[in-house]
Amino acid sequence: MNFKRFILAIFLLSSIHLFAQQKYFKVRIFTGKEGVQKILKAGISLDNVSGKPGIFLDAELSDTELKKLSDKGINYKILIEDVSKFYAERYAASVKINNNSLKG
Repeated sequence: MNFKRFILAIFLLSSIHLFAQQKYFKVRIFTGKEGVQKILKAGISLDNVSGKPGIFLDAELSDTELKKLSDKGINYKILIEDVSKFYAERYAASVKINNNSLKG
């Protein structure tokens, strides 16, 4: 029984580690007429996207999802290299501006 718990603990820790390493990108996916279907067939969710239908979609995708796009030959352009870092830096800058405005 202790061995099963040990294996379970190792599995959970490795899963957390893998999830934490996931990097997200803001990308522009050039869809054309058939692109959306190709993206969906690649197993990529299109829940939070914006763009111009039939031309492009902007989405935040993981590095795993970007690999799926590449494997399917779907063209994309990276707009933001690391979304988490981008938002963290933007938040830090806004806090600094707000703190400075309170002083003066």
